[in-house]
Amino acid sequence: VEVALACGRLGDAQRRLGQNADAEINLRRAAAMLDAAAADRPLEPAARRAQAAIHSQLGWMLLPHPTRRPEGIA
Repeated sequence: VEVALACGRLGDAQRRLGQNADAEINLRRAAAMLDAAAADRPLEPAARRAQAAIHSQLGWMLLPHPTRRPEGIA
């Protein structure tokens, strides 16, 4: 779970820097790890909270936004 949370923090930092492709990769990596952790421990609230938070971050990042430009476009 700690590695997944670190990937999530990295993805969030990359998103804030406008590195959306790298952010998506790391957020998806974190989501996959947390999905597996939550499946292994379905009754552990901390794993479920972390899983929900990462999926929420990923969802918000993937939403179209009028001020966000694709990488490489100035």
